[in-house]
Amino acid sequence: KHFYSLTARCMRFYLVDMFRQQNAQKNQGLHTVLTTEGVAEDTMLQLDILVLDRSLSELEKIDEHLAQVVELKFFGGFSFEEIADIIESTKGQAYQKWLMAKSILMSLIEDEQGV
Repeated sequence: KHFYSLTARCMRFYLVDMFRQQNAQKNQGLHTVLTTEGVAEDTMLQLDILVLDRSLSELEKIDEHLAQVVELKFFGGFSFEEIADIIESTKGQAYQKWLMAKSILMSLIEDEQGV
């Protein structure tokens, strides 16, 4: 169970580092946009990966369990059933944690972007 959490966290850090390197090579000062489809039945999302990383770090300060659910879903690609098994809860509880985490995270992202 810790392995899956660690794998999702490593994927997060890998993607952030990869995008930082791409932006440094481009020397533009623009951040790469992460586009993903189907994250928890959501429509297409476009996020600045660096803003997402900073906001996720803030979420981790608020509630590390919610941040873990986001990492497992977003970076690990796990289903709610798999997440429930990893965090030792029911599928419904995992989904509720995702909804709460997503709400807080989106608020943090909006604050970060000045929306």
